[in-house]
Amino acid sequence: MVSGDRPEIVFVCSGNRARSPLAEALLQRRLGEDVRVSSRGTLALGPLAALPEMVRAARSVGIDLAAHTAQTISRGELAEADLVLGFELDHVASAVVDGGARRDVVFTLPGLLQLVPVVPATGHSAGERLEEVVRGANLRQSAADRLKPLTIADPLGQRQSVFDRLVGELDELTGRLARVLAG
Repeated sequence: MVSGDRPEIVFVCSGNRARSPLAEALLQRRLGEDVRVSSRGTLALGPLAALPEMVRAARSVGIDLAAHTAQTISRGELAEADLVLGFELDHVASAVVDGGARRDVVFTLPGLLQLVPVVPATGHSAGERLEEVVRGANLRQSAADRLKPLTIADPLGQRQSVFDRLVGELDELTGRLARVLAG
């Protein structure tokens, strides 16, 4: 993290039309302005809107994705990100290969939460707490490198009920992450 800057967390999914924009909105709402949260997709789809099923499902937790437009990872744009969270293993790979993210700051969202302690980070600033969480996850990962990273499947083409369940799952996971990062 560049000294004095707000730490940056980026969510990455396939199309940037469901999982990552929802996770972005949920985490940003919880963390406020201390942390920059954004989202990108691995597929170059152009500026498409969020999936209608996700827009409907997100309303259940007070999130409005109606104005969201998909954005694709640009070459090297994740090089300065403090934490990059994907939902599938190809998102993690694209963040590193295409986005230029440092490997030690890239995880799947459920994989990171599997590696971090349940107690909140103790750093004084948002940046210090984020660095503490990433450092701890890397230490635990080397000891647990045989664990398969947990993933969250793409809901594209599924019924509305799948999107509804996904909203609940991401609400719970981003809530856990926010509690750890809040200190």
